[in-house]
Amino acid sequence: MVENCQIRSAAARFKRSGCGPLGPHLGDFAERLSEQGYIGQTGVKKIGLVVFLSRWLARNGVGLESLNEQSIADFTESQRELLSRRTQVQHTLCQLMQYLRESGAIPSPLPSVVATGVDCLLDEYGEFLTNERGL
Repeated sequence: MVENCQIRSAAARFKRSGCGPLGPHLGDFAERLSEQGYIGQTGVKKIGLVVFLSRWLARNGVGLESLNEQSIADFTESQRELLSRRTQVQHTLCQLMQYLRESGAIPSPLPSVVATGVDCLLDEYGEFLTNERGL
């Protein structure tokens, strides 16, 4: 129980320091981590990574409404050297994105549409009718 308090107190400490667009969500994310069984330094390190991301987002003018997989990729690419010393970076960022989507803080990604052969044929036929037949 004391170790779970470490996660929550770390989140509260970072939240008070004004750490970017993810600041308002730190407490609830810390609670989620505690519920998932993360205790002690593991949870504190995960919160620290989220704070690092949040400060990077603020420095780069990326608001919560613009947070998506591409901005996460930009963050991990630009901070590759610093992040190489940390463990579970991708897993923690996936947990964060899932939490933010489930809480409604960010929208779920639109499903990607894969064009099939039939779709391509229909598109080509539509272009033919428009360009060649004037319909």
